[in-house]
Amino acid sequence: METTLTLSPIRWQETPSRITILRNGAGPRTYLQTTAFEDLPALCWGRPVEEVLRIVSILSPAHHLAAAKALDRLFGVEPPETALNMRAGLMQALYACHHLRKLHLLLSGFTDLFDSPRAAERAGKGEILQTAADLMAALHLAQEAATILGGRADHPISSLPGGVSRFLKPEYYERLDEIAVQFKPAVDKIGKIFSEKILAEDGPLEKMDGITAEAMGAAILSDEEAEEKIRFKNGSGADGDSLSPEAALDGIECYTEPWTRTPFAGYEKAGGSYCVGPLARSAEEGEKPSAMAAFRAMLKELSKTAAAMQELYIQEKMTGPSVRTVPKDIGTEGAAAVEAPEGLILHRYRVDEKGIVREMKILDPRVQNNALRCDLAKNAVDRGLNSGKSPREIKGLIEAALLPF
Repeated sequence: METTLTLSPIRWQETPSRITILRNGAGPRTYLQTTAFEDLPALCWGRPVEEVLRIVSILSPAHHLAAAKALDRLFGVEPPETALNMRAGLMQALYACHHLRKLHLLLSGFTDLFDSPRAAERAGKGEILQTAADLMAALHLAQEAATILGGRADHPISSLPGGVSRFLKPEYYERLDEIAVQFKPAVDKIGKIFSEKILAEDGPLEKMDGITAEAMGAAILSDEEAEEKIRFKNGSGADGDSLSPEAALDGIECYTEPWTRTPFAGYEKAGGSYCVGPLARSAEEGEKPSAMAAFRAMLKELSKTAAAMQELYIQEKMTGPSVRTVPKDIGTEGAAAVEAPEGLILHRYRVDEKGIVREMKILDPRVQNNALRCDLAKNAVDRGLNSGKSPREIKGLIEAALLPF
């Protein structure tokens, strides 16, 4: 006889999600199901292409920057250095916001992972509480920087084809410099506590170390200043193809399953399924994908982000004779890629002679990580059932395993 267990909702996912577990004599079958339907290409079809900038930010602020970059290509314009620095400064703020938010949710949302006296003693309950406060203080700094550079923290409207819409107000240059100065020591302090206590091999999250996925390929955007290429790795970590955004969009196939609304992305030469994001950017040969590995990668990236903000958040980098190269003509196709905090984003737009969207393709990190997320959810369920955990405890394991993705 088959029984069904549904765990819902799964917290902190970008779209409403649930876990359905079917159990019979052959063992459990686990399904990670997203229940919300999103079809941005359908929403953008028939609209003037300039409107895409505003619409795609529904997914994330990083999509706004990807759209701006694709429109640069469509209109055949090169943004001035000032605008490029402002866009880069906004992306650094988005990296900081994304990673700090994930770490704070891990710390504050999974108190049951710190429930044993031994774990509390090793981690230091007082330090955990103080680190949660430090995370929020650093997050507020990053959000302020995103608001200054993007107009709004969650849905920026500053980028346009050829650059950005405005210079900053005079007082904001000094404030950005202050944010960068304050942010670096705050991140260093947070990283020390997480590395030495919370994410240590014998730390309070040691039970999460066993939840891993099968090795799969990875895809990241290579250094844009040198050459904008999508670099694929196979499941063993070896380098594979290096493709332009257009070629990558043509080579990556998406398919659907009847039990979830989120598609799956695959690239045959990378071994089929692949992952993107902090885990992919730090992937080492032979390392199995896991939440713990992703959180450790976030800590390393936070440190690099803090250093980049110190170099970029100065008035000399944010001022110049122009913030925009005004487009004069329009092409028929524009494609671009950005390495966003959550992973690789790919956009391509095709328009008619009036600039009306006639075809659009977007690859989102959630789609590209869907196979990884399903595998981690399955392994979290297996681990929970094998150790006799309650449905509430199994749900907590799943949420922790999926949080970075």
